[in-house]
Amino acid sequence: MNSIEKIRAAMRAAGIEYLGEIVADGKLHRIKAIGDHGSNSWYILYEGQPTAGAFGCWKRGISEPWCFKSRENISATEWQNILANWKQAEEERQRAEAERQAKARKIAAWILRRSRPARSLNRYLNRKAVNGG
Repeated sequence: MNSIEKIRAAMRAAGIEYLGEIVADGKLHRIKAIGDHGSNSWYILYEGQPTAGAFGCWKRGISEPWCFKSRENISATEWQNILANWKQAEEERQRAEAERQAKARKIAAWILRRSRPARSLNRYLNRKAVNGG
């Protein structure tokens, strides 16, 4: 099993089913997992000896580091490189999440600024017994 197949299996085991392309370029990739309506999941994969990265899902609250080799089969130098890559991956994930949340706040503020109070003459709201005041 190659590194792409292994990370895909680890993602599946964590509850993220993704059949699309996985690229080992050290960049954050937002992906749409099977069953999701949007790109709620993500991965970062670094090609190297050994291949390592991280994956997760904002919707499901998943964030997991991943490595092709088991911890016992990794040299001290390889382990230091992996830890540095994982730290960078986590910082990138946090940055992307902060950007996504900032965009959502901006959109919500735009909607709120343009909204008006519901009038009591609104038949739908009256039928649902919603107080528009």
